[in-house]
Amino acid sequence: LSGFRPNDELASTLIHELSHNWCGEHDAVFWTNFGQMRVEYLWTHARLMRGGVFVNGKRTAALAGIAEWISPGGGSVVKSNAQNESQTMDNICQSVFKELAKDMAQHHLPVQLVAPAVLTFGKELMAETKNDASLDAEGRRLGTSGDDDATEGTSARERALAAAERRAREERDKTNR
Repeated sequence: LSGFRPNDELASTLIHELSHNWCGEHDAVFWTNFGQMRVEYLWTHARLMRGGVFVNGKRTAALAGIAEWISPGGGSVVKSNAQNESQTMDNICQSVFKELAKDMAQHHLPVQLVAPAVLTFGKELMAETKNDASLDAEGRRLGTSGDDDATEGTSARERALAAAERRAREERDKTNR
């Protein structure tokens, strides 16, 4: 397994390629989308850290190799409050800006071109997820609802489909309120 790239590089490459599905050229629109997707990816891991989610005894951010991106120095992300969340989002945005500056320089584009849109997205993401407890795992195994009997005998594909249907139903319910 030593031939594989580190998880953080794999995730970055995946997000890069997904961004190409939306915008083919390496222009400001592409890098804005890439930066926003990276912020969302890192924010999700930060929220999983706050929720105490572990996989094989390690936090998901540690497994993904991005704990330093979320909390410089490798410190823990403490329980949620507005000031800590704001600092965490700032850490995430600064980490993404460093990555963007390196990648965008190859295309002769300054990171300042996309920074305002990425920062705005980060603030919107914080507001959007403020009262969303869906990533506060409360000791549950990722990918489960906490009711192991309901998933016994079903394939991963069936569980993924059921989770997607549940999210779609919850989203419909939210918009109908």
